[in-house]
Amino acid sequence: MIVQNILDIYKAEENYIINSMIVRSYDETGCVFQWLSKNNNNLAAIRKVFIGTTGTEILEERNAIIYIEI
Repeated sequence: MIVQNILDIYKAEENYIINSMIVRSYDETGCVFQWLSKNNNNLAAIRKVFIGTTGTEILEERNAIIYIEI
């Protein structure tokens, strides 16, 4: 699995606010993405995911070894 596959999972959620996915931080060992998710009160909440990676290619093309929402 690559980083883009994981991002696609979250972007496919019904409550995902389009175009809100951004890179929060990254280095050679992993990255954190954050995005907005609409809740029941029609307000947005910030969500984040850490993705552990290998390789040094373009961030979205790196192999993901673990991911966990924070």
